[in-house]
Amino acid sequence: AILAQAAQKQPAALTLINEEASFEMLRVLLTTLFACAFGVQLDVDKNCIQKQVVVSGIVRDQRNVIANGVAKMIEIGRVFCNYHLVLYENDSGDGTADAIKAAFASIADKSTLISEHGAVFPWPGRTGRIAGARQKLLDHIKSAHGSADYVIFTDLDFGAGTASWAGMTFGQPVQQCIPDTSSIQQAIALDSHWDVLTFKVSPYWDIWALRDPSVAPLNCWHQGVAGAAGWPLVTGYSKAVSNALAGLQPHEFLPVESAFMLLEIIKMPMLNGVSYVDPQGDCEHVPFNKAMTATNKARVRISPMNLCKQSAWPSFNAAPAWDRNFTLASEESVQKCMREGGTPDTCYLARQ
Repeated sequence: AILAQAAQKQPAALTLINEEASFEMLRVLLTTLFACAFGVQLDVDKNCIQKQVVVSGIVRDQRNVIANGVAKMIEIGRVFCNYHLVLYENDSGDGTADAIKAAFASIADKSTLISEHGAVFPWPGRTGRIAGARQKLLDHIKSAHGSADYVIFTDLDFGAGTASWAGMTFGQPVQQCIPDTSSIQQAIALDSHWDVLTFKVSPYWDIWALRDPSVAPLNCWHQGVAGAAGWPLVTGYSKAVSNALAGLQPHEFLPVESAFMLLEIIKMPMLNGVSYVDPQGDCEHVPFNKAMTATNKARVRISPMNLCKQSAWPSFNAAPAWDRNFTLASEESVQKCMREGGTPDTCYLARQ
């Protein structure tokens, strides 16, 4: 009872236990205490939270990350006693759909693959197509799993490879994030303080999805940011959000207008009346997160808890090779690039 009270009033006091207990013992203890102190129903035998979740994502031509990605989705799903995995795939030419079917074989009753050939999306450009794919995924989840408590959108590659946002940001291959499910468990125990939640990752690199006047007021890739777009904003905003998170206790949260870092947990009611829209040169997560706030008064937050147990991402000491010799492109060339399917991060920058 004393420890449960301490967990509620001053979680930092429990760090004294760390000197006497192994990491695993401490993890189980803290998870149980958070569940007791904050009224979360925890199935002791199964060590899962008595809630229903849909863990989902979109993917195309990423066969090489499917097995590990689905394994991580299952691990996240098992935090909850009732989970279902949903993946949307379209027009992959590398056997991605077959890889998903193989990965889903062992959980056939807990998984759904939506696979389209010749998919049509309402908006142009790569980001427009991504928004359209996310909308198709969202439509299915609302229709088939509307009774779920939470929806988790994930990046299936979990940051790995040169083609991921992390790989593009650092200009080199990076190791997959290994999700720390204890952070998710503790976040669910504190869900009275948030409606939409992402987590700290170090270094914090998905800056395009981040938006808030206090830490990232501008679209870091937008041509309208005179002379300041690209790497200077990425590094500056990364430091700002990292510093803000460093000043928080584990039970506190950073309010933002938008964020997405490898995964996003959303309470199902926040999705009512909300759809993805044409991002028009912005990250598709930004208008979507803002719509949840405008429509359903969603509290979008970032947890200071680490999402990843470990990663091998470099620091932001220098701009990666792909960004060092770029300057802002003309508006005419930007529009032409976007019409041809380019992305804002490439279209708004031109090699000097």
